[in-house]
Amino acid sequence: MKNTKLFSTVALAAFAVGVTSTVSAGPITAGNTSTTEVTPGVAEFIQDTSIITPPVDEPDEGTGPYTAGDLAIAGVPKEFNFGRTAISNADTLLATKEIVQKDYYSTENTKDDSSKTKYPAGNTQGVTIYDGRVLNDSWAVAVSSTQFVNTADSTKKLVGATIVIDPTATRSIDGPAGQQDIVGPTGNKFTIVADGATSTANILKAGTTKAKGHSRLEWNVGDVKLAVPGDQLSLGEYKATVTWTLTGTPDA
Repeated sequence: MKNTKLFSTVALAAFAVGVTSTVSAGPITAGNTSTTEVTPGVAEFIQDTSIITPPVDEPDEGTGPYTAGDLAIAGVPKEFNFGRTAISNADTLLATKEIVQKDYYSTENTKDDSSKTKYPAGNTQGVTIYDGRVLNDSWAVAVSSTQFVNTADSTKKLVGATIVIDPTATRSIDGPAGQQDIVGPTGNKFTIVADGATSTANILKAGTTKAKGHSRLEWNVGDVKLAVPGDQLSLGEYKATVTWTLTGTPDA
């Protein structure tokens, strides 16, 4: 269908060039019953560059700006905060130590529980994609992470650590009817391997009948867990960087 549209546009443009200088066919003469004149038709369509405001809430962070005709990441979690966890030798003997994400930012970690500022009730995290393209439809999201490295001693790492996320919904925020075919991760849960090398593909993608407008994969803050092999646990603060990668073909 796209090839047909492209051919029609080219044909119309060529026709318009051929008739920009017209010659009158004159009156109907003897032996004829009709005469003709021509009028050129011209139409051009360009990409909509009006700015779109990401429809995301805390603790998500909009990544704009982007325009109405773009394919873009509209929002990702501002951070994964697993807070402070007290450990002992017994924890190092576990096969895996799981830490549930906290419902507050890391800036609150050192405060007493009674004084921590928490996320609004019912708040979710997620990844939001915007697709306003006309000529292309496919897109997909992958995710990866660096290793968790001790901020005071870079030789210490949480080898084998993973972030496990259990989404609650895959939904269209404002996609047109018939263009809300959004595909979430296989088996719903997905794992981010914090090794600096592994990428988890297709955690969110457009289906066969398009996913336009804003598409979102979301989860509750408490449905994110950091899993660390017990024998890798050590004291100190560790940080990693999670990267969300959107692939697709832009219209221009």
